[in-house]
Amino acid sequence: MKTGGHFVSARKATTAYLVTNIHQQCSHCNSDQSTAGKMYEHGKYIDKTHGQGTADWLWNISKIPYHFSRPDLIELRDKTIEYLNKHDSLTNIRDKYELLEEYRQWQESTNWFNEIKKLIQ
Repeated sequence: MKTGGHFVSARKATTAYLVTNIHQQCSHCNSDQSTAGKMYEHGKYIDKTHGQGTADWLWNISKIPYHFSRPDLIELRDKTIEYLNKHDSLTNIRDKYELLEEYRQWQESTNWFNEIKKLIQ
């Protein structure tokens, strides 16, 4: 069974919800403490998928404390549910990847994402 594996632990609020930090991972690799989620391999995959340096960027911003506002969390929840429902209705893998890219672009256009970016600059 596949689950959503986080490259940077979901305990880090700054990166917990970023789609670039979450990818499909088998349940064993995601939950077995001895594999640590195969972090190194996950980071390499992130760089290959999202561009060189993305894993380092995620790692660096995860160290910055950030507290989401309640309205931001509600918007994030609602948008995620909307995109998951769209995803479930799609059958073509290319359409699913395009939807994921659309969701990533939405995240990167939000106020909270841009506030996080400012904290690291």
